[in-house]
Amino acid sequence: MAISHNEIYAAFESGDAVKGFAGLKQLATRGDIQAQFDLGSCYEHGLGTVSDCHQAAEWYQRATQAGNVNATFSLGVLYRDGRGVCLDFRKALQLFTKAANQGWCRAQTALGSMIGSGMGHTVDPDLAAQWFRIAAHQGDRDAIYNLGTLYMRGLGVPVDKEAAALWFRRAADRGDREAQFSLGVMHYRGEGVEQNNVLAHKWMNLALVAGHEKASEFLPVIQEELSPQELLEARRRAMEWAPVQT
Repeated sequence: MAISHNEIYAAFESGDAVKGFAGLKQLATRGDIQAQFDLGSCYEHGLGTVSDCHQAAEWYQRATQAGNVNATFSLGVLYRDGRGVCLDFRKALQLFTKAANQGWCRAQTALGSMIGSGMGHTVDPDLAAQWFRIAAHQGDRDAIYNLGTLYMRGLGVPVDKEAAALWFRRAADRGDREAQFSLGVMHYRGEGVEQNNVLAHKWMNLALVAGHEKASEFLPVIQEELSPQELLEARRRAMEWAPVQT
């Protein structure tokens, strides 16, 4: 008797990844497209089996041929990183473009990053900014942060620190530690935003908690500028902060 999707995902949720993996393999070999993608993901991340990116690529390829856009993106990542397949930026770019044109925001962001970095494509900041903007409007956190970086540096868009701060704030609100760090620095220096050491400390503190390495160096510098009352307020704001759900 064939196992159902519900039984498979119940197995994963209960902690029995081996049973879930076995069920996915059963469905995938019978041509179930979603199971093929999920099986590839299990192989990639070593869930219920030993990690094997070569097998992951094979199952992603099957699901891609059947039209699964998530598999298309995931296969592109393997080609971009050279895991389980030969490193091939052009192939990755082709797969990301296919998924991006289907509206997959993570592929749009990845495509913008490759084009902006000249990976498999001539460096084109204008085109990179276009893809980041498309993905950002879908709420992709990495794209939102990347747009802020482009405005900060004037790549593909005019230098506009106020716009950079707005995009950094959107990414920071979603928990991006790089954006939180950047926003902390901008508030400390008064670049693109009001000079405000309380807000600078809040965002730098959140970046530190999130694991940003440089935040530990910058936070004491900001703290020296705060009165005891301001420090309490900055810590209160950091404690009350919660990421925006998208």
